[in-house]
Amino acid sequence: MKIFLVRHGLTDYNETGAFAGALDVKLTEIGLKQAELCSKYILDSYKVDAVYASDLSRAILTVKPVADALNLPVIIEKGVREIFGGKWEGLLYVDIGKQFPEDLGAWLKDMGNVKCTGGESFAEVGERAISALTNLAKKEEELGKDRLVVVGTHAGVIRALECKLKGMPYEKVNDIPWANNASITELEFVNGELKYIDRLQTDYLNGLNTVIKDF
Repeated sequence: MKIFLVRHGLTDYNETGAFAGALDVKLTEIGLKQAELCSKYILDSYKVDAVYASDLSRAILTVKPVADALNLPVIIEKGVREIFGGKWEGLLYVDIGKQFPEDLGAWLKDMGNVKCTGGESFAEVGERAISALTNLAKKEEELGKDRLVVVGTHAGVIRALECKLKGMPYEKVNDIPWANNASITELEFVNGELKYIDRLQTDYLNGLNTVIKDF
């Protein structure tokens, strides 16, 4: 079976450069349009069997048009929510550097294994996301080996998953390029294991490509 990881559309925090983390921030008008374009592409090109999303509204709203068109629910899966930034959430990076200079410095050197102040590391994000998606895939596969599942998620989750599934140590997570807003990353579930396939091209966004950092 296949899993399409869809990064949420552009948010207001993407535009200001603040650390969103697990805060429930809103999609911008561009983000909503990106969600619409991505959903149309998926609906026109694939047969979708189920729709999941993290519990954050930016992820839910990005894949909701797919679910609505197919009269499917958006099933909440907290295991694919964005990294918890602890005391950094809501702060601009310049302010994180002022308030937590040692922690931020260590994190930037090894963001795979070093935790945000009071928060998570990307290693923790990757492991919880792999566990959640594996359990999800096992359940879906019982309904059919050829099912396709759409999962609304976040850039940090996609990075951590790509790093792990490519067999790279988490300290290499910063070598993984950012996924575009409303982009699709394809995974397969084969013989009980997740496999990274590739990121799909985002021509469907019609020039509304944004690839802003988002935690």
